[in-house]
Amino acid sequence: MASLKDQIRYLPLRLFIDPCAYVWTAFLGRISHIRWKPFKNTMIRVFNKLYQVKVEEAQSSELKDYAHFNTWFTRQLNSESRPLAAEASSICSPADGRVMQLGDIQKGQLFPVKGQKLNLKELIGGDEKDRVPFVEGKYIILYLSPQDYHRFHMPIEGKLLKTLYIPGRLFSVSPLTTRVISKVFARNERAVCLFSTVLGPMAMLLVGAVGVASIQLIWQGMLKPEKKGSVKIWEYRDQEITIKKGKEVGHFNMGSTVILLFPSKSLKWETHLAPGSKIKVGEKIASF
Repeated sequence: MASLKDQIRYLPLRLFIDPCAYVWTAFLGRISHIRWKPFKNTMIRVFNKLYQVKVEEAQSSELKDYAHFNTWFTRQLNSESRPLAAEASSICSPADGRVMQLGDIQKGQLFPVKGQKLNLKELIGGDEKDRVPFVEGKYIILYLSPQDYHRFHMPIEGKLLKTLYIPGRLFSVSPLTTRVISKVFARNERAVCLFSTVLGPMAMLLVGAVGVASIQLIWQGMLKPEKKGSVKIWEYRDQEITIKKGKEVGHFNMGSTVILLFPSKSLKWETHLAPGSKIKVGEKIASF
């Protein structure tokens, strides 16, 4: 239960941003799929200028190759723009973005924002056996802004074990919002993907936010936000779905967050990484 002080602090967000999130998300989803060429081309050009998008990194920079704005927003990049750290003992960034926080998980507690804490049960739900490997593990939180590349990739080779879809709210996940609203990552809708790797279990959490019309997974298809509903679980332990390091896992339709959980304290983060660090897909973020 939030304190009275916290409830007063959240009041403007509860009265305006939270109730409007689904309406705003649906609106963005509709206009981003308009196929009328003058509109979608203008929308792409304005977006590129506003966010200083590096058009040359795209697999194709020709507007005619994109049916609507969303196909540009979720564009693929050319193979040269995101080199993959080749060392067998390296872990790569799964996404373009900025580091919000990274560190140790202490007795099942993460510290995503200074002065706040979040426990694994709140964050990934599921069975207790899914959470136990991470109780004394490592975590990193990456924020994707609108200007970032919006496909996410495997940081290390892994066999898919399970996917959970946890319905929730659609608060913004910007650094400002996460400081104002506690436990945003456990309150927003999210997909939890569990893998088996050489390090043991790995969890990749894909957190939705206002404007994120869906989370798309290569094996699952589209997961759409739901106002109400129970947790959905898909088991894959009996299937041989192995995704190699650097290969695509899926994409967001607007800016959001990727969280990685690892079980081993022997994993070492790259020393230059800190909250605010800018990183790209394929860049080395840790070694083991």
